[in-house]
Amino acid sequence: MKIVNPAKVKKVELLVGIPSYNEEKTIRKVTEVISQGLEKFFPKIPSAIVNLDNCSPDGTRREFFKVKTKIPLIYLSTPANKRGKGYNLYNLFLFSRQLQASKIATFDADLNSITPVWLKSLLSPLFQGWDYVTPWYARQKIDGTITNLLCYPLVYGLLGKNIRQPIGGEFAFNKKLVNHWLKQKWTKEINQYGIDIFMTLEAIFSGVKICQAKLGKKIHRSSNPRLSPMFVQVSKTLFRIIISHLSQILKIEKICQPPILGSNLFSLPSSKELSKSDYQRMREIFFKGVAANRFLIRKIFSEEIIEKLAKMEKEKKIEIKDSLWAKIVYRILAAFKDKVGSSHRPYNKSGAEIIDLLRIFYFGRIVSFCQEIDDLDYQKFERKVGRQAKCFWKFRHYFFSLLES
Repeated sequence: MKIVNPAKVKKVELLVGIPSYNEEKTIRKVTEVISQGLEKFFPKIPSAIVNLDNCSPDGTRREFFKVKTKIPLIYLSTPANKRGKGYNLYNLFLFSRQLQASKIATFDADLNSITPVWLKSLLSPLFQGWDYVTPWYARQKIDGTITNLLCYPLVYGLLGKNIRQPIGGEFAFNKKLVNHWLKQKWTKEINQYGIDIFMTLEAIFSGVKICQAKLGKKIHRSSNPRLSPMFVQVSKTLFRIIISHLSQILKIEKICQPPILGSNLFSLPSSKELSKSDYQRMREIFFKGVAANRFLIRKIFSEEIIEKLAKMEKEKKIEIKDSLWAKIVYRILAAFKDKVGSSHRPYNKSGAEIIDLLRIFYFGRIVSFCQEIDDLDYQKFERKVGRQAKCFWKFRHYFFSLLES
């Protein structure tokens, strides 16, 4: 871990991290806004801002240190051959202990909509006794499909937690959680994009006090170019942690609503549609993937689902509504458990094949979902996402029955 600490900071109470890789175009603005928020809302609290980098070959480090601020700036980097958001946040956790920070937050480096009030909204709950603060914000309808279609419904449906943005990217937490996370087994997926869902699920299962903070609308760089590897890393981490805590999940009997704190009012993001090229690419991935995985599909799915897939192929029309999507995800999760087991041992080839099958159906679900939400305004869209989460709760016993068969 490379450390550049010009102010020779040795101890802080607040530490704000910005994970990055090749973010020279945006990191300066994000750092400036964070420093403004810390100076305005926490002027008497010893704090620092740390850029957690993956040895970016562009000007990320240079642009970070160009910021004029009273808040000390520190640069940390992994070696050049270690890339991944999880590596960056692992360094943040270690460094926060080194500086004896009791309260920590993280903000993505590609944010365009961050304001100084975000600092107040996200960090203030830590001073009020909360241990983990997740973001609550509005996003464009086609943004956050991994959140909307997989993470949110499964966290709601199996864990019984109505946490709207479990992998939002902006989080605040205390040193108790840092110590807990560092004690866990870190897989290669957690060291990459699996880090956010790892943090949220481990916070839930550890029993700490969780709340959500109103931030505003989130606008950032599109994730579409990274969607496939991102989905695989997130879903593997999500599935592994779920099957490792099934005994706790089976005891959950009701939905818990972590409070949404703050009064940050915001305008809704402008509507944006899936591009024609992305739409066609996802359709192609789905139909080719279904054709190439017939044996695995017959092994995992019921005749009801197989017949619906055959109809889609015949009519060349993808129609994966809420209930079918819930059954598909639960069937694949049960199959993943059968292959991988409930231990923390590394994934085998069959487990990887099952996750890849989920990826294929995920792209099909995006196509179907975009057709369903095309003419919905933002409020109706949010209600639609909420109904899908409730559908996962409704079918949770369907999943439990698969574990017994």
